[in-house]
Order: sequence, then structure tokens, then C-alpha cells
Amino acid sequence: NPDQLAPGLSRYTGGNPLFITETLKHLIETNTLTQGLPSRLAPPGKVAALVTRRLSRLSAQALSLARTAAVAGTSFDLKLAAFVLECPSMELAQAHAELEAAQILSGNAFIHDLVFEATLAGIPKGVLQVLNARSAEYLEGKGANPVLIAVHWEAAGDGDQAAQWLIRASEGAEDLGLYEDM
Repeated sequence: NPDQLAPGLSRYTGGNPLFITETLKHLIETNTLTQGLPSRLAPPGKVAALVTRRLSRLSAQALSLARTAAVAGTSFDLKLAAFVLECPSMELAQAHAELEAAQILSGNAFIHDLVFEATLAGIPKGVLQVLNARSAEYLEGKGANPVLIAVHWEAAGDGDQAAQWLIRASEGAEDLGLYEDM
């Protein structure tokens, strides 16, 4: 049903007609259109190339900032980025302005999901692990949700740390009475 697909497709593509067309073609070609828009979808064909080209034109610092934003998700802000990238916040302000001018970010969020997915997909594994570990460390210091911290540790490849934070999350749930005798 187009009415059900339209809002998600608009959010995913930023309303860009080319991105909408290419995404719909991809969903039809992969026979997944009838299942609706998936919650996560890698940028299809031409769209991936266009977004990747846009990312390749960024300065090294702006690309690092975009990658940090992709890893941090809704936790992203310049304070987190300064910690993760070990760089003063004011130095990152210019890179942030570059990302906004390149239509990668709007404020602290990606302009649309396609840019987020392409940025995340382009992060080398080793870099991804470091960004996740540093994000976890920052979030630990901020007293963030233990599940979120565990997710970052897991993505960093540190299962022991992830398990410790998941245990803390379950203990917190018990303390709140979220578990009852089963």
C-alpha cells in the first residue's frame, strides 16, 4: 500500500526523487516491496555511488566526524565526538559545518537514512571497532543506558564488556520491578 510506504520512504530518502526511484526499483528487483520498507536498508545501486562520492569529497576530519555520528546514532553530539576523536570541540565545529554544507548532517542527525547507511557501511572494520569502544567509554562516563553501552562494546568486539553491561541492565530492570516471578 503506497500510503503506508510513503512516510518511511520519504524519511529514508529525504524525499529525493532519484533516491526514491532507485530504492523502489531495488525493492521490486529483490522482491521485497510487498513486505514494506525494512527498518535498515543498504543504499541501492546508483544511490550508494552518489552518496559515497559525496562522502569522498569531505576533509579527513569531516569524514571522521560523520563516521562518529553514524556509530553514535542518537547519542551523537560534539561533546561525544570530541571525546571519541580526541579533539577539542571547537576544532570539530568547522568539520560539522562542512558536513551540513555537504548535506550529510542537519544539526546532530543525518540528513536522511540513506546517507546514514552509506556512511556506516563505508567504515572500515578496525575503525568501526575503535569508534564503538570510544563511544562506549564516553557513554559509561555519562551514565547512559547500560544496554546502549553493551551494544557499543559488542560492536567493538569486546564481548566481556558487553556482557558486564547487559548484566547491569538486567540488575537495573530487576531493581525497577520489571521482572516478576515466572
